[in-house]
Amino acid sequence: MRPSRLPGAWLSLPWVAEYYLAINSRGQVPALRFEDGDVLTEAAAILAWLAFFWSP
Repeated sequence: MRPSRLPGAWLSLPWVAEYYLAINSRGQVPALRFEDGDVLTEAAAILAWLAFFWSP
């Protein structure tokens, strides 16, 4: 399965492209940016992080 990408129409809007590509330069979704600037771009990594930090 290929990673999802933002539709071309979204990235053609200058403010969307600039904002989102600053978070994830590959334009892939999902992406999770932390306050310290670190970014997770893989769904499995995001889910693992959520499970570790938010599980009871």
